[in-house]
Amino acid sequence: MSVTKPLSARLQVHFASLKGPRHRKVKYPFLNFIVVAICPVICGAGDFVAIMNFAHARKRWFRKILAHSGRIPSHDPFNAVFVSIQPAELERCPLSWITALHEVTEGQVVAMDGKTLRGSFDANRSKSATQK
Repeated sequence: MSVTKPLSARLQVHFASLKGPRHRKVKYPFLNFIVVAICPVICGAGDFVAIMNFAHARKRWFRKILAHSGRIPSHDPFNAVFVSIQPAELERCPLSWITALHEVTEGQVVAMDGKTLRGSFDANRSKSATQK
């Protein structure tokens, strides 16, 4: 008899395989970048400055849910972290999370329309923009 693992919609579960490219002393836990990016993007933020504006406007709320100090990085560290992540890896994690949300809630989740990650088109490599 096989034991099935309980389904989880926790971000930590679905983004655990995504590794940050940082080598120096970690000032902000990698999952903080993910959480601070996902919330504004779901609400329509299209670039790192918009993500930071959203995060700073909701600083008190983020401090309650973020690990460590709860400090929000500026847009430059966000840019550095997300530019270095492989798009295929970054795409796989939210899809896994959204699928789990759908299953956990038995389909009672509000649908989010598709979005294109601004600035993800790479003309030098002829790589198309990342779709979310």
